[in-house]
Amino acid sequence: MVDRWERFNKKYDEEFESLKKLMNITLYGPYFPETEKDFLIEMIDYLQGRGFVNTNLVEDYDDVTYSDPLEKSLRCLEFSHVNFLIFTRAGENQGVGRELHHCATSELMIDRIPFCVVFDQIKDKVNSVSVLSLEDMENAGIGRREFETEAQLRDRLYRFAAAKLRMLKSRLIKDM
Repeated sequence: MVDRWERFNKKYDEEFESLKKLMNITLYGPYFPETEKDFLIEMIDYLQGRGFVNTNLVEDYDDVTYSDPLEKSLRCLEFSHVNFLIFTRAGENQGVGRELHHCATSELMIDRIPFCVVFDQIKDKVNSVSVLSLEDMENAGIGRREFETEAQLRDRLYRFAAAKLRMLKSRLIKDM
């Protein structure tokens, strides 16, 4: 019985690792001040280091078609398997707020809602997401998770990446 269990776990782990490489994750968040963009890059590095190698910022996608950064962001929202929108207390969150509004209101995003998660930094019991964005999220059914520290965000990003991977498993296998 133990041998069969070990074989099952090994096969599961191998399949999970190969699917991690196929799943496309895009992180959205404030680029200003520069420390906030550095923070986002650290989160990408963390996920990539755990096997989610196809994790990017919008600017990482090579595309000369879109001269408007917002248009490029909106296309990335529609393209990516998983979208993580990160709101921070120190960041200028207007851009990620516009991206969230698109997730919540665009007909093109209706089937993508289960694969969008908002991460909201809480400090002194005050959140980073605006009241209007909170209403958009609630109306659309977009998931929201709070975090206070970098360590909490890293943990939640990884757990949600793994959960979304399980949700996308059959779709990713078909794409192989």
